[in-house]
Amino acid sequence: LPTILLAVAATDVYSQACHMRDVDLCMAIGMLHYQSNGVPAEEEKVNEWSETMQEVTECMGNISAKCMSPVQRELIS
Repeated sequence: LPTILLAVAATDVYSQACHMRDVDLCMAIGMLHYQSNGVPAEEEKVNEWSETMQEVTECMGNISAKCMSPVQRELIS
């Protein structure tokens, strides 16, 4: 019984701190670059685009660390 209560409490903590708007904000970072230009052909722009995509990846990683249980993170990695 204590294990079940701990699992329920942990799930509740994860769900209270997380909102889909956080995911939307992460995705918006990438969409601003990709939407109007697509993947750029010039090396300088490719580097800028890559940095932006890295920022999106880090943002999503922060959300998954905050919002997902260790088991959920293991399943998607």
